[in-house]
Amino acid sequence: MSVPSLAPVIPPSVEPDRRTPSPHHGGSPLPLPPTPLTRGDSVAYALATLDCHGRVADRKVMAALGWTTATALTIRQRNGLIVVGADRDGAFRLTAKLFLHLPVAVRGWCGLNTGDRVLLAAHPQQGRLYVHPPAVLDAALEELHTRLLGGAS
Repeated sequence: MSVPSLAPVIPPSVEPDRRTPSPHHGGSPLPLPPTPLTRGDSVAYALATLDCHGRVADRKVMAALGWTTATALTIRQRNGLIVVGADRDGAFRLTAKLFLHLPVAVRGWCGLNTGDRVLLAAHPQQGRLYVHPPAVLDAALEELHTRLLGGAS
């Protein structure tokens, strides 16, 4: 006994009637969001946690900078922001595992404690790494939100 084959049933395509408003949006189209901001790939970002020895690390960030354990570094604090730069006369180096050790004095100036999360921003063209402590991020984001949103939450 043979089983008869069935032909597929494909409904015809129907264009919606554009004269009749859709019950989902009240008849007028939704506004498009503004064009999203674009960014280049010249900055490498990462979030890192300050360990109990004052170290932070992210392999992607260090790779973007091209720093090794042989790279001499300077570490400075400016207005709560930590600025690290390659400098042949620098007194600091990355650890064997490419961790950046932030000196106790710098951590104190910036109010950093073990377990704090920091934003790392590597700028390879400048040969700099910016370490953004939570207090700096709080202030920057508050200013940005006020400017972009007019103080509205």
